[in-house]
Amino acid sequence: DALPILIIFLLSTTIISNTACSTQTKPKKYNYQKFEMDTMFTITVFSDKPKFITDWRVQQGMKIINRLERRYSATDKNSLVYKLNSNKTIIADNETKYIFQQAYMYAEQTGGAFEPTILPIMKLWGFPTRKYRIPRDDEINRSLRRVGYKNIIIGDTIVLSNNAEFDPGGILKGYAVDRV
Repeated sequence: DALPILIIFLLSTTIISNTACSTQTKPKKYNYQKFEMDTMFTITVFSDKPKFITDWRVQQGMKIINRLERRYSATDKNSLVYKLNSNKTIIADNETKYIFQQAYMYAEQTGGAFEPTILPIMKLWGFPTRKYRIPRDDEINRSLRRVGYKNIIIGDTIVLSNNAEFDPGGILKGYAVDRV
């Protein structure tokens, strides 16, 4: 008769000690910010890992964003996009083709409301240089002749026709967030 009482006692003490010694901690919230691509990126992480591990993981994500900015910036003279806008053609690796295909697809799906070749207009208004101005109507109309996603030809090389210029801002930010 003492055996069932002993089993209940052992089960009770096991449950109580497991509950009291639980190492499960409530996740903490960490916020990180970095200005890249003319945008403030905010990464919010909920983690039960030590802060140094979370910091390291977020730093890896920020490195991806920084790499994409350097590689695809319209204003960095060493970037692929700057070279494309200057030379009107570049050899494209898989990542570059994917980014351009996505930009083209979204432009096509939106009937051009998303317009990846808007850079001539952006320059006219002074956005890349932060020397803002209001252009005249004739300047806008002249620049608009160079705008149109159908001016992007994507293959093993990417070619811009009609003196178009690619602005990676809209597509690259989304791609960066997906990669991080």
